[in-house]
Amino acid sequence: MERWKELEFEYARRLRNGTSAQRRDLYGEAYTAVYTHLENPSELPEGRTAGTSPALVELLVRVLGEGERVLEVGCGRGYTCLMVAPHVAAMVGTDVSETALAEARAVLAQYGRSNATVYNVSAFGLSEHFGPEQFSTVVSIEVVEHLHPEDAEEHFRQVLRLLKP
Repeated sequence: MERWKELEFEYARRLRNGTSAQRRDLYGEAYTAVYTHLENPSELPEGRTAGTSPALVELLVRVLGEGERVLEVGCGRGYTCLMVAPHVAAMVGTDVSETALAEARAVLAQYGRSNATVYNVSAFGLSEHFGPEQFSTVVSIEVVEHLHPEDAEEHFRQVLRLLKP
């Protein structure tokens, strides 16, 4: 088994058994470790997709409007932000892994996506970083299944707060 998969399973066990306070730090530690052990990213954006597919990006582009401000929770290496940014007013990504965010920042700069930014913010730290009703759309691809059930509930409460009516 690849090392990153072993780490993901080990951290999943620790997250399931951890207290709320322990999990706050553990998410960042876990996904920084996982991303550190992934293969080096491809120079091509398609090499950074993680759970996103070109078909999913195409669907998002069709349903999003040019004037929208979009938040992606769990942006990873930045593929969705990179591909959706040209079609919306602003694209904001968050992730808990500085390793992944560094790659996302590099690819966004490489392709000149000036309307896309990424931040180190957890799925349940959104309200601390963003004000209410800042986004018309929030997407999260392959994130929720990694959250402890208690954290997922808090995550959804915060997402609702961030969404415009």
